[in-house]
Amino acid sequence: MKPDSRRALGASVWLLASVLAACSNDATINDIANEDAPEEAAAPPPAEQAQTQLQAPGSTGDTIIGEVFTKAVDGLTLYTFEDDRNDADGDGTGDSDCNGNCADSWPPLLADDAATPDGQFTLITRDDGVSLQWAFKGLPLYTFAGDGASGEVNGEGVGGVWYVARPDPWQLAEVSDTAFGSVFVGLGSVADVDGNGGRADSRRERSGFTLYAFANDRDDADGDGNTDSDCNDGCAETWPPLFADAGATAAGPFSVVTRDDGTRQWALDGLPLYFFAPDLAPGDTQGEGVGGVWYVARPSPVTPADSDLGPIFATATSTIAVDALGAADRPARSDFTGFSLYVFDDDRDDAAGDGAGDSDCTGACAVTWPPVFADAGASPTGAFSLITRDDGARQWAFKGEPLYLFANDLAAGDVNGDQVGGVWHLARPAPLQVSTVDGRGAIFTARGAIADIDENGEITETASDRTGFTVYRFQDDRDDVDGDGTDDSDCNGGCAVTWPPLYAEAGDAAVGDFGLIDREDGSRQWTYQGDPLYFFSGDGAPGDVNGVYGAWFTVSAGPAVTPVD
Repeated sequence: MKPDSRRALGASVWLLASVLAACSNDATINDIANEDAPEEAAAPPPAEQAQTQLQAPGSTGDTIIGEVFTKAVDGLTLYTFEDDRNDADGDGTGDSDCNGNCADSWPPLLADDAATPDGQFTLITRDDGVSLQWAFKGLPLYTFAGDGASGEVNGEGVGGVWYVARPDPWQLAEVSDTAFGSVFVGLGSVADVDGNGGRADSRRERSGFTLYAFANDRDDADGDGNTDSDCNDGCAETWPPLFADAGATAAGPFSVVTRDDGTRQWALDGLPLYFFAPDLAPGDTQGEGVGGVWYVARPSPVTPADSDLGPIFATATSTIAVDALGAADRPARSDFTGFSLYVFDDDRDDAAGDGAGDSDCTGACAVTWPPVFADAGASPTGAFSLITRDDGARQWAFKGEPLYLFANDLAAGDVNGDQVGGVWHLARPAPLQVSTVDGRGAIFTARGAIADIDENGEITETASDRTGFTVYRFQDDRDDVDGDGTDDSDCNGGCAVTWPPLYAEAGDAAVGDFGLIDREDGSRQWTYQGDPLYFFSGDGAPGDVNGVYGAWFTVSAGPAVTPVD
């Protein structure tokens, strides 16, 4: 959008020229200046006195190109800079590549010294080593000197590297139409689809309209790879894609894929997102189950959570209810959001003798321990998979272990099911469970197969089942006896042969008090509250606690580690 007056246009021409000179040297003013611009540009405006913003820049405003983030004090549009994303100045990402003259034209949104990060809004330090700047999804935020009032977006697309900062075009909502429970819906105006299934120049308000995923995308029905959309042309007219605007930044489970026509589309857990044209009002879910391949887009039903016994998994949304016979009671749902999840030793050990990879908790067992049933259209992601129960229903599993709730947990955060019968354990992001040992209380023991160690103290390609084996911490790690910092292990080589590390697998991620460190051989090791975790080679069976001596201690589960000697 160009300013209306001749004077403003002249000022904008000067500003854009200075921007391109400072931040995009390959472009010239002729790329953007209007042929009807005045022969002599107006004098550049004086530089604004630096202002800082205390609160995170979450305020938004409507513009001709949709909703954008704005500066609190004056409502000016905020922008991001692709050179920051791409580290154009080569000094590393996570800072600003717009300094000097560039910052005169694109004033950084400076943060008050007392400002604190808030969600996706973080703080970076500018090149002067002192000034703090607000960032969104890791990209520093700026205003544009060519915007004179709120609602103006004159900086959009300048030099092909500057774009407005936008809120994510989705949100969670509860629906009860032809689908039930928590689903993702649109938020704000998004690019519309044209008559050929391509991206139109116009935008459409989509707040509250249900988003869908397409099973053919997951299964790569068109055979060109499963990282794009298999719904194009006429299909896309019926199922309009959730187009990604220029400058969109992936985060969490949301990514951006490129469509066959070169436009970009938002995806959830790798599956492109769509609207459904026959949905006429917010909350409609007429597309659920269409053709057996279209399903509402849902969040993962599982999330990490803190508990009195350390980090665990808990439900993130409502789940399909269980009936009196232990079967899925569709479409009824139970709102157990935030309730603890459990795993069952009998599943791991195949106590029913019908083969591993299913659930051995059915009937009355499933009434007491409700399975985390999977909704139609659920897709495996990362370490979370789907198993098929004896009655054909699908159930969520973590690293192959089916996940359950406990009927006697009455509130979010309850952990009453841990160690029930000696076979039920809290589901955790780390390969650990709690065992109660006489004289030592609740301590951490391992769960599952853990990589072995060789005679040189290095990780091998084999693994052994370490379920129930005690884990330990090393006081030397806390005291940094080897003098190379407290964020590594001081037990290597021969020490590690005696005290094998609790190795992490590829894809494991730190969660809360469960952290990860890199070892000298390049392997990764689990930590708890900063302490690297180990086994003791002198423990010959689950439940043995022979390693408590000198600088070695068991590890207590809970908010603080108390040495036990």
